[in-house]
Amino acid sequence: MLPKFKVEVKADKTFYLPKEKIEAALQSDYFFGKPVSGAKVEVTASTFDVAFRQFQKWTGTTDEAGHATGPLSPAYDRA
Repeated sequence: MLPKFKVEVKADKTFYLPKEKIEAALQSDYFFGKPVSGAKVEVTASTFDVAFRQFQKWTGTTDEAGHATGPLSPAYDRA
């Protein structure tokens, strides 16, 4: 049986203007309360208007407290 855990991702703000840097924080804990340490994580950032459009992936590893942070570039038309 695989262990059960929850993952929560929070951004430092709820709304971003074009070209603003997004700072994301991830917390992962087993349901019995212990943090998931040393886990490889991947966060996919998307925008949505009529469909989801992925604009960046961020990968990292959780620390001993089950926490990981990473910057994301904003979603704006780079063309």
